[in-house]
Amino acid sequence: MPRLLLAAYAALFFVGCVNPELLAERDAEISQLQNDLDLAYAEIERLRGENGRLRDAPPVTVVQPRPARRGERGETVAILPTDIYFESGSAQLTPEGVSRLIEVVNRLKTEYAGREVRIEGYTDAQPIAEPLKEKYPSNWELSAARAAMVARHLQWTHEMNPSQMEVVGLGQYHPLTTNETEEGRQENRRVRIAVMGG
Repeated sequence: MPRLLLAAYAALFFVGCVNPELLAERDAEISQLQNDLDLAYAEIERLRGENGRLRDAPPVTVVQPRPARRGERGETVAILPTDIYFESGSAQLTPEGVSRLIEVVNRLKTEYAGREVRIEGYTDAQPIAEPLKEKYPSNWELSAARAAMVARHLQWTHEMNPSQMEVVGLGQYHPLTTNETEEGRQENRRVRIAVMGG
């Protein structure tokens, strides 16, 4: 098609109906269009070749995710009330918390030896106080920090294998009871230690 237009412009030029400068501009435009068209055809040929290679490639295996099973989050070994195990608004273990963890560790090492340990942190629904927001922007960070502190304590103090532990921060989004009362909020602030598998 561009070559036909060029021929038409040439015919008009010869009969004196078109300005030579305008014809030169149009000729440059037509050349650019022809170049773009050639590039487009080359890309089409490349894609055809690529498509042929993909057709000849072995099929992709799609692995279906296994459906979640009841009890996927493991078997609960202990629920640690954070008001006892941690300093207020902190992920630092209290001396009483450190002492009480010994009994939990003994159970993990004797009754559940070799099992993967899942440590989940939870909070109540109260917003993080302003002075703490720089360190813990939300309850997610605080819950994860507390769970991580328990995992680090199990690793460093009790030499438990860190490759068999996972840490999860669930924040305020899985309450056990109401957050409308102080008793309910206290129950919702917790760290859960569970074992996976059977």
